[in-house]
Amino acid sequence: MNWLKQAKIKIEVGDRGGEGTTLHNIGMIFFAQRNIHAGLACILLAKRLYEQVESSLDVDHEVGVLNSLRSSLGEKQFSELLKNVEPQAQSIIDDVLHDLS
Repeated sequence: MNWLKQAKIKIEVGDRGGEGTTLHNIGMIFFAQRNIHAGLACILLAKRLYEQVESSLDVDHEVGVLNSLRSSLGEKQFSELLKNVEPQAQSIIDDVLHDLS
């Protein structure tokens, strides 16, 4: 089963924590492919889902990913990227997943 199918199934059955895990994994793939915008969007959405299900360990893990990205990009570039991606994270992912399906 590919990760796109997994994401769709988790969304359909309402498995918010599982959806967060799938988004995290997809985000890491996007980072490896140098698609920083989509990767960041996934991590932000995963963090939001983990906050909703009150999974503090997973929230902390996503914060760690964000801090690593901040360290590698530098504060100024990270802040600008975050400002651009955060308000439209869901639509970025929707577009990317639509293009892949």
